[in-house]
Amino acid sequence: MKVDALIALLGRTLVLLGVACGLAACAEIPSAGPSADQIESATSVGHESNSDADKNYVVIDLNNDVVSVLSRFHPHGLKSFAATKASLPKSRIGVGDILAVQIWEAGEGGLFSSSGSKSVSIPSIVVDR
Repeated sequence: MKVDALIALLGRTLVLLGVACGLAACAEIPSAGPSADQIESATSVGHESNSDADKNYVVIDLNNDVVSVLSRFHPHGLKSFAATKASLPKSRIGVGDILAVQIWEAGEGGLFSSSGSKSVSIPSIVVDR
């Protein structure tokens, strides 16, 4: 019976230690940009910042009027460039075609890249269906 109690105590201790380590790790995670407190203090009346770095954002109170205006905004994205300048290709992949596939990666340590090369060539594939 003492062994069971000791195991239970050890288990609880390990769980508490894990939770404490997890919370401590959250405090060490790097962040970019201002914190919520810094934004609120810089935008409160009478506490405006004179720093150029703090003038890259604006805090807006959301209300029905603002949401209505934002809901009508529909950016075109990159498709607006492709729609007028490119047409769909006429040729398609068919049975008997041989495909040569090469995968390029921008950074090192990727899924297909190695220390010597940032690309990999997959052996030729014959389309059979």
